[in-house]
Amino acid sequence: MKAAIYARVSKERCTAPGCGHVYDEHIRGKGKCKQPKCKCRAYQGQDPENQLVELRRYAAAQAWEVVEYIDRASGKTAQRDAFKHLFEGASRREFGVVLVWALDRFTREGVAETFIHIRKLLDYGVQFESYSEPHFRTTGPAGELMFAVAAWIAKQERIRISERTKAGLARARAKGRIGGRPAIIFDRVKALQMRAQNPPVSWRVIARKLGVAQSSLRVALARVHDFDRDRALAMRRRKPPVAWPEIGRVFSVSGSSLRALKASISGCADNASLKSGKTRRK
Repeated sequence: MKAAIYARVSKERCTAPGCGHVYDEHIRGKGKCKQPKCKCRAYQGQDPENQLVELRRYAAAQAWEVVEYIDRASGKTAQRDAFKHLFEGASRREFGVVLVWALDRFTREGVAETFIHIRKLLDYGVQFESYSEPHFRTTGPAGELMFAVAAWIAKQERIRISERTKAGLARARAKGRIGGRPAIIFDRVKALQMRAQNPPVSWRVIARKLGVAQSSLRVALARVHDFDRDRALAMRRRKPPVAWPEIGRVFSVSGSSLRALKASISGCADNASLKSGKTRRK
């Protein structure tokens, strides 16, 4: 099996007097050393080798093939290069287990976030082991308990996010703000009348006259057509069929608006099929 060793240490800074250049910033070319005689060759801080030596030895004893991910950054955030690459590899199942020295080397974001990260690994089919904490191993006797705890915390986190979202929406409504897209308001009956003309008015012209986007116009009228057409067809299929004036009263339309309603179902059935109560598939 292939294992991913993850090691993390705090930021290391150059030991040259007056420099203090951060190691990970220097190797990624994010800035030049301010001291002209300093080459940033020596750094003071924790050495990841202290973790890696024991982790490599443990992996070798398990006959695991090893790939290493090393961060020199704070563990208070998940925005770490190697940490993100670790999860990208886990999503592609490039390894079967993640091995760390201790949970605090994996992350310092808090209990909930730690178990959410572990649950994400488990969802990818990747196990998790803390070398110095045998009770934090999904591969050991406490593995089922770890899985249950990770699942429970992930569920509580989803509930917490949902509650925060609902509370935010409630506060916004209390202040008179309405979320979501603004309602599409225009004269739908007039639009249907224009489409029912012979020849029908183009969508572009209708949109310009009613002051609404053409795409919004099509979507809104498609819903009206579907609703009116289905109900009107159902009423016309009855025996005896419901008269058009009565259908007009149901939809609160008359005259040219009723003709527009007729036009909206003209593509579904001809007069003969409507009178017989049957529809013809096109």
